[in-house]
Amino acid sequence: MKLIFLITVFVLAAESQNTWMPIISPLLSTYPCKDDSDIMVWFEPGLQPKDNNRYYIYANKPFPKDCKIKMIFDSQVNATFVVRTESNDYSRLYLSEGDTISLHFFVPHQGLGFIVKGNEPGVTPYLRSFTVDDEEYCRTPVVVRLPTHLSYTAKTAHCATYRGSKLEKQSLGVVLGKHKLKGDDRESVEKEVLEIIIHKEYSYQPLRHDIALLKLSTEVVFNDFIRPACLFRGDDRQKLQSDEIYGTIIGWGFERNYSLSRTLKQASMPIVSEATCLKKNPFFYSHSLNEHYTFCAGSDNGTSACNGDSGGAFQVFVPDEIQIGDQTTSGCWHVKGIISNTVSRFDAPICDPTYYVVFTNVESYIDWIEQYLI
Repeated sequence: MKLIFLITVFVLAAESQNTWMPIISPLLSTYPCKDDSDIMVWFEPGLQPKDNNRYYIYANKPFPKDCKIKMIFDSQVNATFVVRTESNDYSRLYLSEGDTISLHFFVPHQGLGFIVKGNEPGVTPYLRSFTVDDEEYCRTPVVVRLPTHLSYTAKTAHCATYRGSKLEKQSLGVVLGKHKLKGDDRESVEKEVLEIIIHKEYSYQPLRHDIALLKLSTEVVFNDFIRPACLFRGDDRQKLQSDEIYGTIIGWGFERNYSLSRTLKQASMPIVSEATCLKKNPFFYSHSLNEHYTFCAGSDNGTSACNGDSGGAFQVFVPDEIQIGDQTTSGCWHVKGIISNTVSRFDAPICDPTYYVVFTNVESYIDWIEQYLI
Protein backbone atom coordinates (compact mmCIF):
# COMPACT_ATOMS: atom_id res chain seq x y z
CA MET A 1 0.00 0.00 0.00
CA LYS A 2 1.29 3.44 -0.86
CA LEU A 3 1.28 5.94 1.95
CA ILE A 4 -0.34 9.33 1.71
CA PHE A 5 1.15 12.27 3.59
CA LEU A 6 -0.76 15.50 3.95
CA ILE A 7 1.46 18.28 5.31
CA THR A 8 0.28 21.49 6.88
CA VAL A 9 3.15 23.96 7.34
CA PHE A 10 2.57 26.81 9.79
CA VAL A 11 4.67 29.89 8.96
CA LEU A 12 4.49 32.46 11.74
CA ALA A 13 5.50 36.03 11.00
CA ALA A 14 5.95 36.95 14.65
CA GLU A 15 7.17 35.17 17.77
CA SER A 16 4.82 32.32 18.61
CA GLN A 17 2.78 32.58 21.81
CA ASN A 18 3.96 30.09 24.41
CA THR A 19 1.36 28.00 26.19
CA TRP A 20 1.23 26.61 29.70
CA MET A 21 1.77 22.97 30.54
CA PRO A 22 1.96 20.97 33.76
CA ILE A 23 5.54 19.81 34.09
CA ILE A 24 4.32 16.37 34.99
CA SER A 25 1.65 16.43 32.34
CA PRO A 26 -0.46 13.49 31.16
CA LEU A 27 1.79 13.30 28.08
CA LEU A 28 3.69 10.02 28.09
CA SER A 29 6.86 9.31 26.15
CA THR A 30 8.73 6.46 24.52
CA TYR A 31 11.40 5.83 21.89
CA PRO A 32 10.25 4.58 18.47
CA CYS A 33 13.77 3.43 17.54
CA LYS A 34 15.84 1.18 19.82
CA ASP A 35 19.12 2.39 18.38
CA ASP A 36 18.55 6.16 18.63
CA SER A 37 17.43 7.99 21.78
CA ASP A 38 17.44 11.35 19.97
CA ILE A 39 14.10 10.43 18.38
CA MET A 40 11.21 10.53 20.85
CA VAL A 41 7.45 10.10 20.78
CA TRP A 42 4.95 11.83 23.07
CA PHE A 43 1.35 10.74 23.30
CA GLU A 44 -1.65 11.43 25.51
CA PRO A 45 -3.61 8.58 27.07
CA GLY A 46 -7.38 8.55 27.30
CA LEU A 47 -8.20 10.43 24.09
CA GLN A 48 -11.50 9.95 22.29
CA PRO A 49 -11.49 7.03 19.81
CA LYS A 50 -11.29 9.39 16.84
CA ASP A 51 -8.04 10.90 18.21
CA ASN A 52 -6.33 7.96 19.91
CA ASN A 53 -4.08 7.40 16.88
CA ARG A 54 -2.45 10.81 17.19
CA TYR A 55 0.97 11.48 18.69
CA TYR A 56 4.00 13.79 18.49
CA ILE A 57 7.49 12.98 17.17
CA TYR A 58 10.58 15.04 17.94
CA ALA A 59 14.04 14.36 16.49
CA ASN A 60 16.69 16.23 18.49
CA LYS A 61 19.31 16.31 15.74
CA PRO A 62 21.26 18.98 13.87
CA PHE A 63 20.09 19.09 10.27
CA PRO A 64 22.79 20.63 8.05
CA LYS A 65 22.26 22.90 5.07
CA ASP A 66 20.84 21.18 1.98
CA CYS A 67 20.14 17.97 3.90
CA LYS A 68 17.37 15.62 2.82
CA ILE A 69 15.20 13.77 5.32
CA LYS A 70 13.04 10.74 4.59
CA MET A 71 10.52 9.07 6.89
CA ILE A 72 8.54 5.90 6.31
CA PHE A 73 5.50 4.74 8.30
CA ASP A 74 3.56 1.51 8.13
CA SER A 75 0.17 3.10 7.40
CA GLN A 76 -1.36 6.25 6.01
CA VAL A 77 -0.81 9.40 8.03
CA ASN A 78 -1.48 13.09 8.30
CA ALA A 79 1.64 15.00 9.36
CA THR A 80 1.62 18.57 10.67
CA PHE A 81 4.98 20.40 10.70
CA VAL A 82 6.32 23.58 12.23
CA VAL A 83 9.77 24.30 10.80
CA ARG A 84 11.82 27.30 11.86
CA THR A 85 15.53 28.02 12.17
CA GLU A 86 17.24 29.99 14.93
CA SER A 87 17.41 33.03 12.64
CA ASN A 88 13.65 32.76 12.01
CA ASP A 89 14.17 31.63 8.42
CA TYR A 90 11.86 28.94 7.12
CA SER A 91 12.87 25.86 5.18
CA ARG A 92 11.05 24.87 2.03
CA LEU A 93 9.53 21.39 2.05
CA TYR A 94 9.16 18.95 -0.82
CA LEU A 95 6.74 16.03 -0.75
CA SER A 96 7.92 13.07 -2.79
CA GLU A 97 5.60 10.57 -4.42
CA GLY A 98 5.35 7.00 -3.26
CA ASP A 99 5.66 5.56 0.20
CA THR A 100 7.96 8.15 1.78
CA ILE A 101 7.82 11.71 2.97
CA SER A 102 10.79 13.90 2.02
CA LEU A 103 11.94 17.16 3.57
CA HIS A 104 14.67 19.29 2.03
CA PHE A 105 16.29 21.81 4.39
CA PHE A 106 17.99 24.63 2.52
CA VAL A 107 19.32 26.21 5.72
CA PRO A 108 20.76 24.61 8.89
CA HIS A 109 18.16 23.61 11.45
CA GLN A 110 18.30 22.15 14.97
CA GLY A 111 15.56 19.70 15.80
CA LEU A 112 12.41 18.65 13.98
CA GLY A 113 9.01 18.18 15.59
CA PHE A 114 5.69 17.22 14.05
CA ILE A 115 2.30 15.71 14.85
CA VAL A 116 1.32 12.38 13.33
CA LYS A 117 -2.25 11.15 13.01
CA GLY A 118 -3.55 8.10 11.21
CA ASN A 119 -5.93 8.61 8.30
CA GLU A 120 -8.03 5.62 9.31
CA PRO A 121 -9.88 5.71 12.67
CA GLY A 122 -8.29 3.28 15.12
CA VAL A 123 -5.20 2.68 12.96
CA THR A 124 -2.02 4.14 14.45
CA PRO A 125 0.88 4.80 12.02
CA TYR A 126 4.29 3.68 13.28
CA LEU A 127 7.68 5.00 12.25
CA ARG A 128 9.69 2.44 10.30
CA SER A 129 12.54 4.54 8.91
CA PHE A 130 14.16 7.91 9.55
CA THR A 131 17.08 8.83 7.29
CA VAL A 132 19.11 12.02 6.89
CA ASP A 133 21.13 12.17 3.67
CA ASP A 134 20.61 8.41 3.29
CA GLU A 135 21.96 7.67 6.78
CA GLU A 136 19.45 5.51 8.66
CA TYR A 137 18.74 6.52 12.28
CA CYS A 138 15.99 3.99 12.92
CA ARG A 139 17.58 0.68 12.01
CA THR A 140 15.63 -1.15 14.73
CA PRO A 141 12.07 0.23 14.98
CA VAL A 142 10.27 -0.58 18.23
CA VAL A 143 7.60 -3.16 17.52
CA VAL A 144 5.60 -2.57 20.72
CA ARG A 145 2.37 -0.82 19.83
CA LEU A 146 1.63 2.53 21.43
CA PRO A 147 -1.80 1.54 22.79
CA THR A 148 -0.15 -1.34 24.68
CA HIS A 149 2.62 0.87 26.06
CA LEU A 150 0.05 3.55 26.80
CA SER A 151 -2.09 1.19 28.82
CA TYR A 152 0.91 -0.08 30.77
CA THR A 153 2.27 3.38 31.52
CA ALA A 154 -1.08 4.73 32.65
CA LYS A 155 -1.15 2.08 35.39
CA THR A 156 2.19 3.30 36.75
CA ALA A 157 1.14 6.98 36.91
CA HIS A 158 3.52 9.45 38.62
CA CYS A 159 0.98 11.99 39.96
CA ALA A 160 -2.02 11.81 42.29
CA THR A 161 -4.69 12.68 39.70
CA TYR A 162 -5.40 12.19 36.04
CA ARG A 163 -7.37 15.00 34.36
CA GLY A 164 -8.66 16.09 37.74
CA SER A 165 -9.79 12.66 38.98
CA LYS A 166 -8.05 10.98 41.90
CA LEU A 167 -6.08 7.87 41.02
CA GLU A 168 -6.62 4.55 42.73
CA LYS A 169 -4.18 4.16 45.61
CA GLN A 170 -2.96 0.84 44.16
CA SER A 171 -1.60 2.71 41.12
CA LEU A 172 0.84 4.74 43.21
CA GLY A 173 3.96 3.74 45.06
CA VAL A 174 6.50 5.69 47.09
CA VAL A 175 10.25 5.03 47.01
CA LEU A 176 12.34 6.68 49.74
CA GLY A 177 16.09 7.23 49.66
CA LYS A 178 16.38 6.68 45.90
CA HIS A 179 19.20 8.19 43.84
CA LYS A 180 19.22 6.30 40.52
CA LEU A 181 16.11 6.53 38.37
CA LYS A 182 16.50 2.98 37.06
CA GLY A 183 17.90 0.04 38.94
CA ASP A 184 18.01 -0.70 42.63
CA ASP A 185 19.54 1.58 45.22
CA ARG A 186 20.71 -0.43 48.19
CA GLU A 187 19.52 2.30 50.55
CA SER A 188 16.07 2.83 48.99
CA VAL A 189 12.82 1.66 50.59
CA GLU A 190 9.47 1.12 48.87
CA LYS A 191 6.18 2.01 50.55
CA GLU A 192 2.57 1.33 49.62
CA VAL A 193 0.05 4.18 49.64
CA LEU A 194 -2.82 3.78 52.09
CA GLU A 195 -4.73 6.94 51.15
CA ILE A 196 -4.57 9.78 48.58
CA ILE A 197 -5.82 13.14 49.82
CA ILE A 198 -6.58 15.76 47.17
CA HIS A 199 -7.32 19.38 48.03
CA LYS A 200 -11.07 19.89 47.89
CA GLU A 201 -10.72 22.93 45.61
CA TYR A 202 -8.21 21.34 43.24
CA SER A 203 -8.85 21.84 39.53
CA TYR A 204 -6.87 20.63 36.53
CA GLN A 205 -7.92 23.30 34.01
CA PRO A 206 -7.19 25.91 35.09
CA LEU A 207 -4.58 24.48 37.43
CA ARG A 208 -5.50 25.54 40.98
CA HIS A 209 -4.61 24.21 44.46
CA ASP A 210 -2.07 21.81 42.98
CA ILE A 211 -1.27 19.88 46.14
CA ALA A 212 -1.96 16.39 47.49
CA LEU A 213 -1.01 14.26 50.49
CA LEU A 214 -0.09 10.58 50.45
CA LYS A 215 -0.67 8.57 53.60
CA LEU A 216 1.66 5.57 53.70
CA SER A 217 0.62 2.11 54.84
CA THR A 218 3.60 1.69 57.20
CA GLU A 219 5.77 3.97 59.28
CA VAL A 220 8.93 5.51 57.79
CA VAL A 221 12.21 4.73 59.53
CA PHE A 222 14.75 7.55 59.18
CA ASN A 223 18.43 6.91 58.53
CA ASP A 224 21.40 8.56 56.80
CA PHE A 225 19.65 8.36 53.42
CA ILE A 226 16.02 8.99 54.42
CA ARG A 227 15.43 12.20 56.34
CA PRO A 228 12.37 14.36 57.04
CA ALA A 229 11.92 17.97 55.95
CA CYS A 230 10.08 20.68 57.84
CA LEU A 231 7.32 22.88 56.44
CA PHE A 232 8.20 26.52 55.76
CA ARG A 233 6.27 29.01 57.89
CA GLY A 234 6.13 32.79 58.02
CA ASP A 235 8.37 33.04 61.07
CA ASP A 236 11.19 31.24 59.25
CA ARG A 237 11.89 34.35 57.17
CA GLN A 238 13.32 36.10 60.23
CA LYS A 239 16.17 33.58 60.41
CA LEU A 240 17.31 34.07 56.82
CA GLN A 241 20.23 36.33 55.98
CA SER A 242 18.35 38.45 53.43
CA ASP A 243 14.89 39.06 52.04
CA GLU A 244 15.83 37.18 48.88
CA ILE A 245 14.90 33.53 49.31
CA TYR A 246 16.90 30.86 47.49
CA GLY A 247 15.61 27.32 47.24
CA THR A 248 16.97 24.00 46.01
CA ILE A 249 14.96 21.70 43.74
CA ILE A 250 15.75 18.08 42.95
CA GLY A 251 14.43 15.54 40.45
CA TRP A 252 14.99 13.19 37.52
CA GLY A 253 13.30 15.50 35.02
CA PHE A 254 14.28 16.13 31.40
CA GLU A 255 17.80 17.36 30.73
CA ARG A 256 19.07 19.31 27.71
CA ASN A 257 19.02 16.14 25.60
CA TYR A 258 15.26 15.80 26.26
CA SER A 259 15.57 12.55 28.18
CA LEU A 260 15.08 11.84 31.86
CA SER A 261 18.14 12.10 34.07
CA ARG A 262 19.50 8.75 35.21
CA THR A 263 20.54 10.12 38.61
CA LEU A 264 18.96 12.61 40.96
CA LYS A 265 19.93 16.19 40.05
CA GLN A 266 19.63 19.43 41.98
CA ALA A 267 19.56 23.13 41.16
CA SER A 268 19.38 26.35 43.14
CA MET A 269 17.11 29.24 42.19
CA PRO A 270 15.68 32.40 43.79
CA ILE A 271 12.06 33.34 44.31
CA VAL A 272 11.24 36.26 42.01
CA SER A 273 8.44 38.78 42.17
CA GLU A 274 5.14 38.29 40.42
CA ALA A 275 5.87 41.44 38.40
CA THR A 276 9.10 39.90 37.10
CA CYS A 277 7.25 36.83 35.86
CA LEU A 278 4.42 38.84 34.33
CA LYS A 279 6.94 40.92 32.40
CA LYS A 280 8.51 37.73 31.00
CA ASN A 281 5.20 36.30 29.75
CA PRO A 282 2.04 38.22 30.72
CA PHE A 283 -0.40 35.74 29.19
CA PHE A 284 0.90 32.62 30.90
CA TYR A 285 1.78 33.98 34.33
CA SER A 286 -1.41 36.05 34.70
CA HIS A 287 -3.34 32.78 34.48
CA SER A 288 -0.95 30.72 36.61
CA LEU A 289 0.02 32.95 39.52
CA ASN A 290 -2.01 33.71 42.63
CA GLU A 291 -0.57 35.99 45.29
CA HIS A 292 -1.43 33.57 48.09
CA TYR A 293 -1.31 30.05 46.67
CA THR A 294 1.57 30.11 44.18
CA PHE A 295 4.92 31.80 43.68
CA CYS A 296 7.42 32.17 40.85
CA ALA A 297 11.10 31.19 40.95
CA GLY A 298 13.99 30.73 38.57
CA SER A 299 17.16 32.26 37.22
CA ASP A 300 16.18 33.00 33.61
CA ASN A 301 19.46 31.37 32.52
CA GLY A 302 18.47 27.90 31.38
CA THR A 303 18.44 26.37 34.88
CA SER A 304 14.91 25.19 35.50
CA ALA A 305 12.56 22.38 36.41
CA CYS A 306 11.22 20.34 33.51
CA ASN A 307 8.94 17.44 32.59
CA GLY A 308 9.28 14.72 35.21
CA ASP A 309 10.19 17.10 38.04
CA SER A 310 6.67 18.06 39.09
CA GLY A 311 5.76 17.33 42.67
CA GLY A 312 9.33 17.92 43.81
CA ALA A 313 10.03 20.26 46.70
CA PHE A 314 11.40 23.80 46.63
CA GLN A 315 13.50 23.47 49.78
CA VAL A 316 14.96 26.36 51.76
CA PHE A 317 17.71 25.86 54.33
CA VAL A 318 16.60 27.61 57.51
CA PRO A 319 19.21 28.02 60.29
CA ASP A 320 18.30 27.37 63.89
CA GLU A 321 19.26 30.94 64.76
CA ILE A 322 19.20 34.25 62.93
CA GLN A 323 22.12 34.42 60.49
CA ILE A 324 24.67 37.21 60.80
CA GLY A 325 27.31 37.54 58.08
CA ASP A 326 28.82 34.36 56.67
CA GLN A 327 28.76 32.39 59.89
CA THR A 328 28.14 28.66 59.65
CA THR A 329 25.21 27.46 61.68
CA SER A 330 23.10 24.36 62.15
CA GLY A 331 19.62 24.13 60.73
CA CYS A 332 17.36 22.04 58.52
CA TRP A 333 15.60 22.08 55.17
CA HIS A 334 12.07 23.48 54.95
CA VAL A 335 9.65 22.81 52.10
CA LYS A 336 8.50 26.18 50.81
CA GLY A 337 6.98 25.09 47.50
CA ILE A 338 6.00 22.25 45.17
CA ILE A 339 7.00 22.24 41.49
CA SER A 340 3.76 22.78 39.58
CA ASN A 341 4.03 24.07 36.00
CA THR A 342 5.96 26.19 33.54
CA VAL A 343 5.93 27.49 29.98
CA SER A 344 6.32 24.96 27.18
CA ARG A 345 8.30 25.40 24.00
CA PHE A 346 6.32 26.48 20.96
CA ASP A 347 7.62 23.57 18.88
CA ALA A 348 7.51 20.69 21.38
CA PRO A 349 5.40 19.64 24.40
CA ILE A 350 8.33 20.03 26.79
CA CYS A 351 9.47 22.80 29.14
CA ASP A 352 11.22 25.93 27.97
CA PRO A 353 14.09 26.31 30.50
CA THR A 354 14.45 30.04 29.78
CA TYR A 355 11.22 30.76 31.65
CA TYR A 356 10.41 30.89 35.35
CA VAL A 357 8.70 28.01 37.18
CA VAL A 358 5.41 28.29 39.06
CA PHE A 359 5.35 26.59 42.47
CA THR A 360 2.50 25.73 44.81
CA ASN A 361 3.07 27.82 47.94
CA VAL A 362 3.14 25.24 50.75
CA GLU A 363 3.23 28.02 53.34
CA SER A 364 -0.37 28.86 52.42
CA TYR A 365 -1.54 25.29 53.00
CA ILE A 366 -0.13 24.68 56.48
CA ASP A 367 -3.57 24.60 58.14
CA TRP A 368 -4.92 22.25 55.46
CA ILE A 369 -1.95 19.90 55.84
CA GLU A 370 -2.04 19.83 59.62
CA GLN A 371 -5.66 18.76 59.79
CA TYR A 372 -4.62 15.41 58.29
CA LEU A 373 -1.60 14.86 60.57
CA ILE A 374 -2.32 12.37 63.31
